[in-house]
Amino acid sequence: MGLETLRRAELGTLALGLITGVLVAVFHTVSFGAGIVAGAVWSAANVWALSGLLRQEIRRRRGEASRRTWVIWGIVKFPLLYGGGYLLLARTPFPPESLLIGMAVLFVIWTAEAAWRSFGVAAGVAAGTAGKPEGKQGTT
Repeated sequence: MGLETLRRAELGTLALGLITGVLVAVFHTVSFGAGIVAGAVWSAANVWALSGLLRQEIRRRRGEASRRTWVIWGIVKFPLLYGGGYLLLARTPFPPESLLIGMAVLFVIWTAEAAWRSFGVAAGVAAGTAGKPEGKQGTT
């Protein structure tokens, strides 16, 4: 599990947020559905900035990147993104509940990812394939 997990979380959050927002807009109100989409987009942007910050920290520790790029990612993540999140909650026509639901979609994705991995490992243990390389499963 690494940075690819964060990438899947970004894409999953956008996809599930968009699907949920469209369905809510059709069956409830457009502003509530749009708020869910806006919250999911903010949440995905937050994960994107986190992964950028982590990538730069890894590269900086290897000597491949300067501290300046890490600071730039930190500025994007903390004051800009969180300030934008505050403004999104405080000054938009969307109901705050819809924005928070959209922001929480990320946790649904992470829970599904953890369950998938957990059940996959459990199934591998039951089948006797856990811990074996990909090409060696099913052989003794």
